[in-house]
Amino acid sequence: MAETFNGTISAISSCDLMSNTDLLNKMTTLVTRVYDEGDAELFLQEIKETPDIIISYMIINDNVIGLGCICESHISYGVYELFWDMLDESYRGNGWGKMLIEHRIEYIKEHCKGLSSPNDIIVVTKFPWHLIRCGFKVIIKLNPEGEVLMHRKINNLIQ
Repeated sequence: MAETFNGTISAISSCDLMSNTDLLNKMTTLVTRVYDEGDAELFLQEIKETPDIIISYMIINDNVIGLGCICESHISYGVYELFWDMLDESYRGNGWGKMLIEHRIEYIKEHCKGLSSPNDIIVVTKFPWHLIRCGFKVIIKLNPEGEVLMHRKINNLIQ
């Protein structure tokens, strides 16, 4: 049975995150726990070098337990990308990962207008099942390691 989420979900720009050392350290700690120190360095580098990233994050008891990023794609106007999607292993299985994905979709709908209205979301993942339940469809398998490109319309599911 799913546990009730008793924390907060918020969003912050990469620029604002760089001036919030405490939150930045909590996020890199999560990346290290979920992946490793090398990936935490890659995460930090991407956050520092890309000023238009939005990071959606979940906090319980002053700990970041999940995060995921959003940015406008350079592929086409009105297309957004989801990346760095993670949830601490001890909090998986409660539907909270889905909640984090849905939070980012709603954030895009409400805040991301860019040069045109948001139309589409894309994501590359090795684990498509958790995005399928949020309305994403696999477009193509990208490599032998199992990564796939997925897509979803912003305002309605792909038919």
